[in-house]
Amino acid sequence: MDFLSQEFQDPDRQPFHFGSNAVGCISCTTFNILAPIYKRLNNKRRESEFRELWLHRNERILDRLLHLKSSIICLQEFWVGNEELVGMYEKRLGDAGYVTYKLARTNNRGDAE
Repeated sequence: MDFLSQEFQDPDRQPFHFGSNAVGCISCTTFNILAPIYKRLNNKRRESEFRELWLHRNERILDRLLHLKSSIICLQEFWVGNEELVGMYEKRLGDAGYVTYKLARTNNRGDAE
């Protein structure tokens, strides 16, 4: 008998919660946040040149991710080379109970530490 079957058959068993979802449910959100060093603006400049733009956009992304309350969050095109951005994600996700792991892309593409 698997874990979930045992849990539902034993009424005295304490529920095991994954994130804030129902017992036995795992949700996963994946999101490509488009690293500011790759996001081009209309004038051919990059968003990374304008702190207020990328900071505000990423705060809104975090707001949405935290509102979803997924068990697992996977981010793509994360700018691991920017300590301020990394710190913002680690702080807000950590405060919400998430453990964070990051992995820079290979081939020295400018977004790594």
